[in-house]
Amino acid sequence: SLETAEIKASHIKRLRWTHLPNLNLWWPCLYYENIQEMIRDLPTSHNPTLKASIFKLARTTIRNPRNPAALLLGKKPPALLVESTSEPKCFWDEFFDLSEQDCGGNGELKCNFDEAVAFSEDWNDRGSELAGASSAQNDVVVPYQS
Repeated sequence: SLETAEIKASHIKRLRWTHLPNLNLWWPCLYYENIQEMIRDLPTSHNPTLKASIFKLARTTIRNPRNPAALLLGKKPPALLVESTSEPKCFWDEFFDLSEQDCGGNGELKCNFDEAVAFSEDWNDRGSELAGASSAQNDVVVPYQS
């Protein structure tokens, strides 16, 4: 599961909002130009089966492996991996507008969404601090889930 994965601090640049059309909701994610880029980019140091799990999931959820893909953040996202069908939005540029979405009155979804937003903020802050303290930014790893 992603709860035990680690992500390099340099992945902070991938933090975006992706639109989930079936929920009419924007969700925090790590955004990739295609699934191959995602598989290549994910570290295996802590959870060596993560890449294999993502690859298997991609085969059933991503229609075209050349299309952009998003790894949804949070402990209970609506899906782990989605094909990104609309232009992603910069996480911090759109933060105040998108972090307050009402989730259509669905209380459980709203709780999961709020947790994903809080996690994304915390992960970004910790990753930025570690990256700033390290000359080898790509080698700095922070927990994916807290």
